[in-house]
Amino acid sequence: MINMAFQRGMVLLLALIMLLLLTLLATASITANNIASQLVRHDQRQLAVDRSVENMINYLLSDADYFINYQQYLNADGHFSVPLPSDLSDKFVTTEIIAFSCIDEVIASGCSLHQSIAGTLPCPVKYYWQLDMRGIDQTSMASTVISQGIGFSYLPGYCPS
Repeated sequence: MINMAFQRGMVLLLALIMLLLLTLLATASITANNIASQLVRHDQRQLAVDRSVENMINYLLSDADYFINYQQYLNADGHFSVPLPSDLSDKFVTTEIIAFSCIDEVIASGCSLHQSIAGTLPCPVKYYWQLDMRGIDQTSMASTVISQGIGFSYLPGYCPS
């Protein structure tokens, strides 16, 4: 008889241990799922930041006036500053221009600065510009900095010193 009561107590103890293990497994599974969801949300916010910055870069690089009349877009501190349209960016992402400058001006070989070999047309000059932009997501604080270079040929004298 004593043996039977002892066995019932062991069954109860084993059942409680199994319930404890099941509870721990369920808690671990829920925690892992929450962490995975947070990682996915952060990745989505990071993609939104990247997309917003790329849209702004495309906007700035598509307007030749920013290159030709560069001096007119400089603020009092001497930094390039233009109003950026809000519809190109995610509503929670702020974008800013870090730097926009002409980094090199190369005259084609065989040309002088003022005229071509034929003597009738000015030599085209190859310009190299660099645009650095930053984007920050205000909800997750995900951020990115993208540098974009562009090269194009144009008339001489459009690379500010």
